Amino acid sequence: MWTGGAHVNDYAIVLARTDDTEDKHAGLSQFLVDLRAPGVRVEPIRLMSGEHRFNAFHLEGVDVPDGMLLGQRGDGWK
Repeated sequence: MWTGGAHVNDYAIVLARTDDTEDKHAGLSQFLVDLRAPGVRVEPIRLMSGEHRFNAFHLEGVDVPDGMLLGQRGDGWK
């Protein structure tokens, strides 16, 4: 949800549950996500001073190509 620098970066690393398992640390995968892809929404969260460093980061129906998987599927916590 809170993502620092998403408004100035091209990609984000996303840790997502890709497999259903009893072990809460298993079944997670890491992906590189293009922040300009359709379905990516970055909304500023301003500090009381008005500064913009953090963002609310939303993904809805984003297509992530297979080549953007970091490591092995399900081993993202490692």
